Amino acid sequence: MDVLKSDAIQPTLNPAQIKRVFDAQQQLEKDLLEKLARHQSADVDLSDSDSDSEPSSIASTEESSTRRFHSSTASSKKKAARAKQLNPIRQLQQLLVTHLRIRDKERMMGLVFQGVTGEIFKELISIFYQPLVQVYKSANVADSLMDVKDFVDELIKIVEQVDVNDDGRSGKP
Repeated sequence: MDVLKSDAIQPTLNPAQIKRVFDAQQQLEKDLLEKLARHQSADVDLSDSDSDSEPSSIASTEESSTRRFHSSTASSKKKAARAKQLNPIRQLQQLLVTHLRIRDKERMMGLVFQGVTGEIFKELISIFYQPLVQVYKSANVADSLMDVKDFVDELIKIVEQVDVNDDGRSGKP
């Protein structure tokens, strides 16, 4: 509790900075949606005006299709540019979340290992793991594994030898 009450741990970003980043992202998304809506309405108006006119010649229809193609290309370029602008904001948000998680973990570790709690954890670990260490040392697991390995190697050699001898007696070419 002392860690939480102390002023020694300062957040890396204060709430005002967090709010500014969030508001900026909201405003960018709102502006993007407005521009997209305006652009789509302009495309609709352009296509309506093209359909209202008489198709007097093939050149005018080619011209209108070329115009629509260029407007859609410009639209896709604008979308890509807008996505590039939004990317740093998303990265800032991820960075903020990461720093907040790190700070929270550090505070929790400070609370857990503060005073009596830390001593209790150390005692619990020694109570549970000390007998396991003694069993592993007394069982001499490494030697047992080596014995099993040697047994399997000998078994494989014997089976291969029997296989070779059996092939020789069967009369197979």
